[in-house]
Amino acid sequence: MPDREKWVDGIKGIAITLVVVHHVFDGLYSSGICTNEILEVGVKCFQMFHMPLFMMVSGYLYALSYVKDNKVLLNKTLRQLINLSVIYVMYSILRFSVRKLFPTMTNHALKPDKIIGILIYSIDELWYLYSLIVIYVVISIIFLLDVKKLFFLLVLVGTVYSVFFLRSGPTILRTIQYCPYFILGMYYEFGLQSIKNRFKPTILVIEICVSIFAMIFKIGILESGWKANLISVIVSYLMCDALFGICYYLYGSKSFCKIGDYFKNLFCVFGENSLVIYLFHIYCTAGLRPVIRMTGMNSLLAIVLLIIAGLIVPLLIKRVSVILKIDKLLFKPTVLCKMACEK
Repeated sequence: MPDREKWVDGIKGIAITLVVVHHVFDGLYSSGICTNEILEVGVKCFQMFHMPLFMMVSGYLYALSYVKDNKVLLNKTLRQLINLSVIYVMYSILRFSVRKLFPTMTNHALKPDKIIGILIYSIDELWYLYSLIVIYVVISIIFLLDVKKLFFLLVLVGTVYSVFFLRSGPTILRTIQYCPYFILGMYYEFGLQSIKNRFKPTILVIEICVSIFAMIFKIGILESGWKANLISVIVSYLMCDALFGICYYLYGSKSFCKIGDYFKNLFCVFGENSLVIYLFHIYCTAGLRPVIRMTGMNSLLAIVLLIIAGLIVPLLIKRVSVILKIDKLLFKPTVLCKMACEK
């Protein structure tokens, strides 16, 4: 069996890398800097599974860290909920301020009353933190009430919503959409020993092939409607399952060369710092887009530059924050409060 923490960090790293790549593609295409159709196709493909994968990893880590003997660790969960809530408010204010001060860096206008409604409508990519907080609360209540059959109901409701009622609106609706992936991630942790027997190379290859065919079929023929949504849901489940299995095997076996070990370790670093990357990658990529536009940079070079910046610059920010001793303020505010109280 592979090192559990290492392979989980690995899949977190892959998940956050996919998030950055998706936002780079979307940012370049939406801003009109690069109008190549390949970017548009890439956006549509990644959109089907990159955030489901991220949410599934979150569910796995919730079960790993906050559930013991089939019971939720209430005090630990409450501390994390407070931590996530403070981070959500802090970075919502930061995101709002940056978009108001530097409107040319973003692709969409921001209404002045947006900051007031962050309890209903999240700002941009911060919807993930909002949804994570809500899901933590709901899942923890179900554990406390010991009515785990509700997990099945949440999976059913979330799947049906994704297929038939998917539309923009309050962030809580997006939360319903992502509940099934979080719950599936939890059950991956609960049943890892039995699930790993299903992670066979043949099955993983079939899942990847079916997913690719389904994505091509959706993008090329269906585009929209409940049938297209159904294909997106199927692709998300298959791709997430396949990526879990691939990571499990990759980190449980020796690499064929040093380059393989390098990338495995690199994804682990990204995984360990996934929150930092998620919070700051948008500023790095959006900040460079005006430079790319002014210099007329080659599209491929621009993509590579933005992906590297979106992944590496947040790590540098984290390093600087550690040196300045403000890392806890930025990323673990509740720990800072606890230290202040102890003094």
